[in-house]
Amino acid sequence: MAHLARYLAEISNVLEGVNNVHFESITPGSARLNFSVAGESKSVAKTRLASVTSDPKGAKRNIGRLLKAHGYSSAKLYHGKMPMWTIAGKVADKGQIVSMKNEALQGLLFDLGGKQDTVRAFLQASDGKEYRCKVDREIAEEMKSHLWHQIQVIGDAEWLKEPVKNEWVLSSFVISEFKPLKRASIRETFQALSSLPSGWGDVADPHADLLDTRP
Repeated sequence: MAHLARYLAEISNVLEGVNNVHFESITPGSARLNFSVAGESKSVAKTRLASVTSDPKGAKRNIGRLLKAHGYSSAKLYHGKMPMWTIAGKVADKGQIVSMKNEALQGLLFDLGGKQDTVRAFLQASDGKEYRCKVDREIAEEMKSHLWHQIQVIGDAEWLKEPVKNEWVLSSFVISEFKPLKRASIRETFQALSSLPSGWGDVADPHADLLDTRP
């Protein structure tokens, strides 16, 4: 709430003196702040927003600083569908922690498509997180019959350390192979585990044997 108030305060500075400005909502996803201007004030507000490139109160500069402090790269101010401002607040690459490795992800494949040789694939993990991946058309053709099913994908992952929340964020994942995952009940899972060879079938007291082998 505090962060939201600071962004709205800077926009309010730009529109200071313009009547009938109303904050309406926040669109989920990319944190779009929606506000409207009513009546004759519309043309005044549009002119003000279009003409402000280096306003004396430094609203664009201040918003850029807020973006950088909160770990975001940029913001755009729109009038309808037309962008009027682009504000950069990109976090410097210097000192940024990047981890690149081959690993596996698994989740629900809920979107697959694109027009290029490399297309997008979206997975939703069990904790609700969504991962955007890239995959070539040949593998995508094999994957499309598994839409809305659980799969595991293996590929090259790039993770960035998010500076504000101090968590790792997946910035890129290129799928090299995948496999469907069979859904099994807890009973089936335990039955499968219990059928695995343990090597203790001939041991009279497995618990005592474990205690003896402890370092």
